[in-house]
Amino acid sequence: MRGRIVVLSGDTLRITPRGSNTIATYSLNDVSRLEVRGRRQRRVGFALGALVGAGLTAAIAGPDWNRGGISRHQFAGLVATNTLIGGWVGFAFAPREWTVLPLRQ
Repeated sequence: MRGRIVVLSGDTLRITPRGSNTIATYSLNDVSRLEVRGRRQRRVGFALGALVGAGLTAAIAGPDWNRGGISRHQFAGLVATNTLIGGWVGFAFAPREWTVLPLRQ
């Protein structure tokens, strides 16, 4: 279930499920795992986006470079530019990290 934690006290957990205005109440004995969404992993997003940008550019422009359709400098410029563009797109849409909360002390 995904939702917003309203109250976590004693042995009770109250959650507002996503897309609902009601509050669901659970006993902590019935909950096996509780994860909360944290901050965005911007470095991971940038790195993944840069890899995708470089890989796609190399795959698409590589055959033109091999046939002599574009020069080595043009190919390098395309790869560098699209690596940066992919990195910034990955930075903007970076995944969020999830943190497991301890239920028992």
